Amino acid sequence: QCRVVTSEQPHVNIHREITSKEMASSNEQVMEDIRRLHEKVAIDDDELDELKIVSFEVVPNKIELLRRQYQQSDCPLLDEYDFRCDSNLRNLNIELRPNAFLRSHQERSLRNMFGGVAAACTINKPCLALCNSKISVERWKQQFTTWFTTNDSNVKLFIS
Repeated sequence: QCRVVTSEQPHVNIHREITSKEMASSNEQVMEDIRRLHEKVAIDDDELDELKIVSFEVVPNKIELLRRQYQQSDCPLLDEYDFRCDSNLRNLNIELRPNAFLRSHQERSLRNMFGGVAAACTINKPCLALCNSKISVERWKQQFTTWFTTNDSNVKLFIS
């Protein structure tokens, strides 16, 4: 099963059964596919305006193999979490409060606390904010309860 997303057709799903013979493809075939993909991607900057955005999903049991092959080839690999399509984690049904407003410098950086709170709200899934001090933990909790439409019982603290 493969889900292809392009800029022209945002939700094109391609479904087909993958045979066990296809699943047992050799590592050389995977490397050859990666090489062909890199050849297609290696284009001039002038041609970038003509590109379409394409993403694809990898067969779940081949993800680790793909990561190892990319690491051995010294190629960068960006692994993104598709939180909007994740049905394994429940949605929290939280929203930013109506008085919440992102300033331009907060929109540009998710490092600050309000940007992190806004990102957690956008993801709308259970999340974890790691802090290096007890004071930071308390501040994060206070910010979550200040800016989210949630009650205090939904924000848990773990302090060591």
